[in-house]
Amino acid sequence: MPAAASSAMPTLDLGVASTRFLKAHPDVLPAWRKAQAQALDLIHDDPDAASAAVGKQLGISPADAGSQLKQGIFLKPAEQADAKWLGTTGNVGGLADNLRSAAQFLVDQKQIDAAPDIEDLRKAVHVEGLGDAVSP
Repeated sequence: MPAAASSAMPTLDLGVASTRFLKAHPDVLPAWRKAQAQALDLIHDDPDAASAAVGKQLGISPADAGSQLKQGIFLKPAEQADAKWLGTTGNVGGLADNLRSAAQFLVDQKQIDAAPDIEDLRKAVHVEGLGDAVSP
């Protein structure tokens, strides 16, 4: 995520799954979260290994991948469960507000017809089990 100025909004990389899919495959989300947490830890703890892995995936050099990784801010797994971002069960964080703000921007730009209701966005942020996946 880019460094945030007072009026800047984050650029997010989000995963999306339907409720139907999550109910049919309850093992997928915990496994995906674990893999994401491992990747974020690798970016922080061993940037050279992360650059090599990303470079291999994208078909670019580790140096180019490392340069690209340095352009973003990657939250450590535990930071994602903070109230500023995803939040916790019963207390969805600021992500829904960020999504609403982005949607309203797109409405103002006439890119979409309407922004979703904030409560619908809060319900859509799936934080159940997140604490287990991101705890150190």
